[in-house]
Amino acid sequence: MTGSATTHQTIKLQPVVEALGSAKTAAIPASHALTGTDNTDSVSAKGKLTCWKECEEANASILRILTNRDKDEKPNEETLDGIEQFVS
Repeated sequence: MTGSATTHQTIKLQPVVEALGSAKTAAIPASHALTGTDNTDSVSAKGKLTCWKECEEANASILRILTNRDKDEKPNEETLDGIEQFVS
């Protein structure tokens, strides 16, 4: 559900998941956390739309890193390199 107190809209997520695929869907929370796209105008001079396109076009390695980045207490070198590649 989305909207205001007087106007509500239901957004069905299953079609979105089917269109994006499970790997990209799983990477969305990390993408938002890294880019600040929910509350920041831009990161590394990239706006919200650019960050979304980067996530959509990310290769399997970057998606895996974004999906698994919270599994360890500290990120390893591969994770740091992947995140740097994603935001640069």
